[in-house]
Amino acid sequence: MNFSYSEGQFVEKPKIMTIFSTESPFFVSLFHQKAYVVSSTTRRIEDAKTTEQHEESFLKKILDWEKLPNGVFLLPLIVWGIFRTLKSGTLWTMSTANPGLTFGGFFGFPKTDAYKVLPPESYPTTVLIKPGTDFETAFSTIKEAGLEFPFVVKPDGGMVGLLVRVVEDEAALRKYHHLVQADWMAQKMVDYQTEVGVFYVRHPNEEKGQIVGLNQKVPLSVLGDGSSTIGELVKSNERTIPFENEIFEKQEKNWNYVPAKGEFFQLIFTGNRKNGARLVTQDDKIDDDLIAILDEWSHYKEGIFYGRYDIKCESLESLKRGENYAILEFNGVHSGYGHLYHCGKKPGEVYKEIKRLWNLLYDISITHHKNGEPYISFFGGWKFIFDSLKTFKKLGKWEKEL
Repeated sequence: MNFSYSEGQFVEKPKIMTIFSTESPFFVSLFHQKAYVVSSTTRRIEDAKTTEQHEESFLKKILDWEKLPNGVFLLPLIVWGIFRTLKSGTLWTMSTANPGLTFGGFFGFPKTDAYKVLPPESYPTTVLIKPGTDFETAFSTIKEAGLEFPFVVKPDGGMVGLLVRVVEDEAALRKYHHLVQADWMAQKMVDYQTEVGVFYVRHPNEEKGQIVGLNQKVPLSVLGDGSSTIGELVKSNERTIPFENEIFEKQEKNWNYVPAKGEFFQLIFTGNRKNGARLVTQDDKIDDDLIAILDEWSHYKEGIFYGRYDIKCESLESLKRGENYAILEFNGVHSGYGHLYHCGKKPGEVYKEIKRLWNLLYDISITHHKNGEPYISFFGGWKFIFDSLKTFKKLGKWEKEL
């Protein structure tokens, strides 16, 4: 035997275990018997299995393109894109893609640009507030526009849901106004429950565009059971647990609220992946009726040709009829490809589709330039990007302070 009994314990003898031992892992596994073997050999085997599992988990995490930063995953395409755009004689080819938007709707562009080239009835009542405006003037302007609490406030040049809030009273509005020293907007609340992202593309020489992606955004939420508090529901849901701290910051006053059985309770207002939203592909719902609605918007002032609409609506069918919907915002050349996420696409498929979209983007931009739309200057482009990065950094700081 490999063990002796001494002082109330089994002590391993310095004998090498063979696979023919009845206590060996080989023998145990072969005959499916239970055994408790304490040996250096089995410890090394278990350590090796644990290491292998960790390595497999790490490798899986690395190979999951959806979890990689965009700058890392898209690096090969970015290199290709730079060479592609330089053929047109400028680094900023895409700046002419959407003539109605600053820099074509690149990172950090003013979201209110889009409202100026969209039909007024297509988006919620919106008021732009400039930094330095005293609170009484800002509040008066908001009330004159017909906005009543609660309403939405968000930065004009923001992204990924930073500083998007629902303000319910004057005190909350005053705090937001004094903290956010950048252009921000107050916007009427949209009560429709369905939110979709629609990626639209139209060549300037064509009357009809195309929808290249459609997804429904399912924000981070819980369903009431009639007895559990919001806090308890959050802590018992695998999808919400990773966001518990962020949810608590935004829902502290509702933490002990008990939603009724079947009550849908949205935990984070914005519907983007960063804040835990699921994106459900709806490409099979794309049809001529939906395309016709977006063509109408694009032709309104000929300012929008490439990018993603974020829309709230009563239903997709009501949107297709042009009823009961509101455009929350339009994202231009810097739009995220939400329709490619959460649908099992492999990296090669994603690269192929994004490359196709970028080729369409370049064709649209170059055509606009040939029709007289000037590219942004070399130094003007860099200045815009650096200014946007500075603003984005400030927004991140204020997000933590709010």
